[in-house]
Parts: sequence; C-alpha cells; structure tokens
Amino acid sequence: MNPLVSIIVPSYQQAKYLRTAIDSILAQDYNPMEILVLDGGSNDGSREILESYGDKIWFRSAPDGGQCDAINEGFRRSRGEYVAWLNSDDFYYPGAVAHAVEVLKNNPEVALVYGEGNLVAEDGSVMWRFPETVPFDLWRLANHSDYILQPTVFFRREALFECGLLNEKLNWGLDWELWIRIGKRFPFSYTDRVLAAGRIYGDTKTATGGYRRLREINRILRSHGARRFSPAAVSHAIITVVRQFCNNAELITPEVMTSSVPGGLRKFLSPLIERIERRLRRWLQNVQGVWQDGMVNKHGHLWIPSAGRSCSLEIQGKNLAIDGQRIELRAAGRSISTESIAGGETFRLKLPIPEGAVPVRVELNCTKTTEVEPLDPRFGPRRAGWLLEDSRLVEP
Repeated sequence: MNPLVSIIVPSYQQAKYLRTAIDSILAQDYNPMEILVLDGGSNDGSREILESYGDKIWFRSAPDGGQCDAINEGFRRSRGEYVAWLNSDDFYYPGAVAHAVEVLKNNPEVALVYGEGNLVAEDGSVMWRFPETVPFDLWRLANHSDYILQPTVFFRREALFECGLLNEKLNWGLDWELWIRIGKRFPFSYTDRVLAAGRIYGDTKTATGGYRRLREINRILRSHGARRFSPAAVSHAIITVVRQFCNNAELITPEVMTSSVPGGLRKFLSPLIERIERRLRRWLQNVQGVWQDGMVNKHGHLWIPSAGRSCSLEIQGKNLAIDGQRIELRAAGRSISTESIAGGETFRLKLPIPEGAVPVRVELNCTKTTEVEPLDPRFGPRRAGWLLEDSRLVEP
C-alpha cells in the first residue's frame, strides 16, 4: 500500500488562484493523499471555493498568525508519512507527487526531495525555468544561494519534525532557513523532473521585501555559520539595490538594468553593466572552489550533513595530470595531508571527525592547479587541481 501524502495549502485573499492550486493536487495520479487548506479568514470568495470541494479537502477559514503559522498548523494536523506545502498561488504539474514519493522511497537516507520548477505569470503562462536549481550541496545552500524552488519540495515527515518546523519569527527567508537547518543533519535528493510552478507578480513578498528582507536573510545566514560577507550576502545586497532601481523586476538581467537607465546614458552604461554582471557571475561560479562536476580549485569548501556522532570522513579523488601534487584536508581544526601524488593517480583520504560536528565542514586544499574546461563558456576556463569523486561519513 502506498504511504499517505499530506499537502498543506496556506491561503489568504487568494481566490483568483486558489482553485488552480487545489485542482493541481486533485489531478495527481497518486493515492492516498490528504489536502489541508489553512485559510486566514479571507473575504474575497475563498471560503465559497473551499466549500465547493466538499469532503475532497479539509479546511479551516479563520484569522491566524500568517503564512508561517498556517503552514505549521497544517504540518501538525497532517497524518502523512510524506508532507509538502503548496502556496495557494502556485501549482503542481501532473505526476509530481508520485515521482517525489518514488524518489523518497528509493533514497531512505534523505530528508526531502526537490526538483526543477517553472516561474509563471499571473495567468499561469511559463515565463522561464527557475534558474538557480542545482544538485544538493550544503555549503552552496548556506553560503551561496537558495537554489531550491519551494513548491517542488516534499519532506519525509520524521526528518521534518526531528529538525523542527518553520521558524514563525521569519517572514521572507522561512523556507531557506528550514532547508539549511534540515540539510545540516540530513542529505537531500535532487530530481531533474519539473515538479511545480511558482507564480510571480508585482506584490509578492519577495518583490516587495526590500531592505527588510535583506536584513532577515543576513541574520539567517550568519546564524548558520556563513561569513558576514558571504557570497549570498553580497549577491543579495546587490540584487536588493538593483531591484529597487529596476522597479522590483523579478529577474535581474543586463537588459532589465539597462532599460532602467535614462535614455541619454544607456549607450555609455550598457557595456559597463554587462561587464560588471559577467564578472559578478564568474565570481559566484568560482567562489566555492568545488564545482558541480567535482573539480576542485586550489582552495575549496565542502559541508557534509551530519548527526553529530563521532565518525570519519572518507574522501576519494583523482589527481589531474599534475606531478608533485599535494592534497590537504582540514576539518574541526585538524589537518591531514597526502604525500606527493602522481598525475592521474586516484587516492583516498580518511579524516577523524570528533563528536558534535553538525555539519562536518571541510577545507580542501592543493598545491598545484591546471586549466580545465569551463562550466559556462561565458565565464572562461577554470583552474582545478583534482577531481572529487566521492565523500562520505563513516561511523566506527
């Protein structure tokens, strides 16, 4: 028998989108499911829409503490082994729930699965694919960007409640903070399937958050170990300023920025804006020192989910065609380094990790690098010293 999946739908004054969200859940080819709609006492016809579904859904319509409070109430009321929340202005694509359940069943060690998603206009038409999504990387999540599109996420109930529900003191970064908090203890699973759509329009919380949103994001990142001037802090500061300049445009591109410049200055400023934007994106691509294809620069950063028990970190890698290479791992103030590794040689390193490391944070260093293929031709070649083939925590 299939496990029960609970879908929580928080809503307030969203009658124009609410039916699309609920219908996208009811249209899924998966059973059993329960749908819990937490409406904040809307007076725009939402209640009448909810009543029209009869016993197909459970709902309550009454004043509450806002989106975060409503979602947490839904989680607590839910009974499913797997749970998710779908904001009332978003929707699922056919087959999303069944696919997510399959991934979770096949990967019992992960806390959640997330996938690709589209950003859509008010009428539901696709504007573009959510551009940030990458396979799970905890350092990148906590220091670089929130690359997980919220409506594509499905949780394992046990892991969610073990790590704690949404922080109700947050307004803008509540989902990002939850991803980091869970990701410090459990790995995530990524699927390249398009699971859901997030709707964007002028009065969304993201578009109107401004500097208050920026301050909240910085507090979240610092609380989870990111530096004051982490890549995420720098990029969000720039985006916030540019968004104000560009009338809260959702997607910031050189074309959007140039179009906001007074006509007489566009010709002069357009190439400058493009150059600055390209250099910023190149820095963001390279700042971790560990790329999605496993290539490692001279200095790299890796965070690994951990339950905090005493264990060992095992690293398997392959030296590129560089003779005299030396690899060093640093974690929890301790260091282990190899002797000279011949070009093309595969190696394994083992580093003891003391109890209490949540997550395990590792620095990957090498003495020599060589030029390798770029991930994105726009940003030129990269320099790497070795290929990270596998990393895992092994308990005694």
